[in-house]
Amino acid sequence: MWSCPWSKKVWKFSFLNGVYKQWREPSFIDLLAHVVKTSSNEEVELFSVICWLLWKSRNRFKHEGVVEESKHIVWSANEWLNTFQDAQRSNETVTNDATQKRVQVKWRPPTAPNLKLNTDAAIDYKKKKAGLGMVVRDGEGKLKCAGHKVLPGNPSIVAIEALAVYHGLLLCREAGFQKLVVESDSTIVIDALNKTELDLSVEGGVLDDIKCLASTFKSVLWKKVNREGNIAAHKMAKHALIADKDRLWQEAGPPWLTDIILDECRN
Repeated sequence: MWSCPWSKKVWKFSFLNGVYKQWREPSFIDLLAHVVKTSSNEEVELFSVICWLLWKSRNRFKHEGVVEESKHIVWSANEWLNTFQDAQRSNETVTNDATQKRVQVKWRPPTAPNLKLNTDAAIDYKKKKAGLGMVVRDGEGKLKCAGHKVLPGNPSIVAIEALAVYHGLLLCREAGFQKLVVESDSTIVIDALNKTELDLSVEGGVLDDIKCLASTFKSVLWKKVNREGNIAAHKMAKHALIADKDRLWQEAGPPWLTDIILDECRN
C-alpha cells in the first residue's frame, strides 16, 4: 500500500509527494497515524480514498489484468471525494424558525469594487492533455471576461489546479483588473496560497509564481469554494478539452456560459 514501487508512483502525485520517499512506517496503522497527525482533515479523507482506490486497482490488475495509470488514481480520488463532499453538503440542513431548510451552495457575487475570479481544471488522461477554465464576474454577477486554455501532458491534480489560478491571474492582469477575490475548489491550492511559509512540494514553484504575480495587484483574497459554487469555471475547463484550443471572451461569453451565469444570478 505504501512501500511497493507501483504505489509510490501514485503517492508521488498526491499531497504526500514530498515525503513518499522518506517515511518508513512499520505498518499501515503506523502510516495512518502519521498521516492523521501531520495532515489536514481533507488530506486524511483524500488519503483514505486513495488507499481504497489502490486496493481496488490491485484487485482489477489481479483479476482482469488491467493496469491503471498512477495519475489517474489520484485524479479519481479527488473527483470521488469532491462528489462525495458535495453530496454531503447538499444533505445538510439548518433550522430556521423550527423549519428545516436545505442548504444550497451556489456562486456568490463579490463585494464591489472587487471582481471574482473562479478557476478550475480538468484532465483527459487518455489524450494526455489538461484544460484550464477561468471566469471573472463583477458584484452584479455580470461577466467581465472568461477563457480556457489547453496544456499538453498529464500533470498532477494539484499542479493543474494551481496553473488554472496562475493563468486566471494573468488574464485579470492583462484586462487591467486590480482587486480580486479568487475562488478554486482545490483545498490544497487555496490553503497553500493562504500560507506565508515557503512551499517545498513539487508544485511549490507554481504556487510561488502565483504569489509573486498576486503581489502586482492591489488586493487578492484566496477562497475555497465547493464544486456547486464553481460551476462556470468547471464547465469552462471541460469545454477546453472539447474545443482543444485556447479561447478568450470579453463581457459576452458563449451561450452555454451565459445560461449558467443567468441561472446563478436568478438564484
